[in-house]
Amino acid sequence: MNFMFLLLIILVGFVFSCQAIIYSKRNIKKTWEKLYAQLIHRCELVSNLLDVIKKNIKKEEIQEKMFSNVIYAINGYARYQTFGDVMRVNSDFILTLKKLFAYTDKYPDLKKDIDFQRIISEISRAEDRIENMRQNYNSAVSKYNKIIVAFPNNYIASLFNMHKKRFFSDIECERTIPKNDTNYIS
Repeated sequence: MNFMFLLLIILVGFVFSCQAIIYSKRNIKKTWEKLYAQLIHRCELVSNLLDVIKKNIKKEEIQEKMFSNVIYAINGYARYQTFGDVMRVNSDFILTLKKLFAYTDKYPDLKKDIDFQRIISEISRAEDRIENMRQNYNSAVSKYNKIIVAFPNNYIASLFNMHKKRFFSDIECERTIPKNDTNYIS
């Protein structure tokens, strides 16, 4: 009788531990999907921004290499969907976007364009959402990482080959547009 009771307690503990790990892992997946959707939305906005820039700048002044680099960076999100690849693509995208904004600094008339201002404002709001989603993702990862190292979850995690997850780093997610940059947002 005591043996059956002990076995039942171990089984219940195993089930609860598995559920905690599975729930935490699903939460990471859910927050990652939301973050990834915001990254894609930002790409769509930048694509719209390219159209506005092309519309307002004389054809001979457009640096095709700059534009092709931005388009290549945008397409990187579609090419890669694994976490590590998206982290690398996001870093490249942010560097490329900063170069694009530096390029637009040469054109003060462009900054007066209503469509340009609207899209820059939308990109700024998208950056805020990305930051929020990044924090949510990192919070979910932190909880998961704590769960899989705690006893007895650590045995279950090793049994099912589960490892700690990586955080979506602040370095890769540095704001592309400063919040109060009056050069871009009127």
